[in-house]
Amino acid sequence: MEPNFRRVRASSRSVIVVDDEATRRAQLIERLTAIGLTPLAPMTPLDSFDLLSRTDAGDVVLVAPTFAEAVADTYPGFETHGISDDVEDTVARAVASLSPGSPG
Repeated sequence: MEPNFRRVRASSRSVIVVDDEATRRAQLIERLTAIGLTPLAPMTPLDSFDLLSRTDAGDVVLVAPTFAEAVADTYPGFETHGISDDVEDTVARAVASLSPGSPG
């Protein structure tokens, strides 16, 4: 069953996806796009850190456990959420943080 997510304008909201698991990263990109968000998913760790250094703090970042500590230590101003194998839960947490009235 498809979760009922509020559609968000893709042009206005992006979510950075930092994940070294290609299959899961592809699933996240597909799901985020389907609900109207713009996923930015660098392919390498170096590209991820380059993108984060050029992005305004406050954006939502979904980050795999392998990169969580490095991202949190280096880029503390981002709304960071851990990626799990439950893609729907991961997307739901990102959407919740983009909703009006949510912290972050």
